[in-house]
Amino acid sequence: VWTVPVDRAEPARRLTVHPGYDRPVQFSPDGKSLLFASNRLGRVDAWVMPADGGAPTLLTHFSGGSVPQGWSHDGRRVLVAATRELQPFGPALYTVAAAERSGRPRPVLATSRTLSGQLSPDGKSLLFARGSSDWPRRGYRGDASADLYLHPLGTK
Repeated sequence: VWTVPVDRAEPARRLTVHPGYDRPVQFSPDGKSLLFASNRLGRVDAWVMPADGGAPTLLTHFSGGSVPQGWSHDGRRVLVAATRELQPFGPALYTVAAAERSGRPRPVLATSRTLSGQLSPDGKSLLFARGSSDWPRRGYRGDASADLYLHPLGTK
């Protein structure tokens, strides 16, 4: 993970150094923390670290791994896509506390073939993509696009 000033007045600065792979990084709503996925422990999990550098903190430790999707509107929780239970057709969406290992994951949505999700800025809705992964099937020539759904939170 690197930072580069927008005005380029200073050179790029490296924030993480390890042999693993860090994936797309997102600033927290207040800009003080960074959220990213990393495979530094062997599987992909969600990590958070101070935006100005420092030690990364592991947020998830699920046997099937997890990929962070984004922050809650207040920055206190993180949305992750994870395969935790018996999910034969892709991951479910959970929120986890943005602080180090505090509290249990909260299920947000468990439906088959969930590809990704994002919480709304006001925290009242979840936008998620759902589709198939038919494109790697040998000889398949059909559509592989996902559908988007808007799900109000706090409802069943």
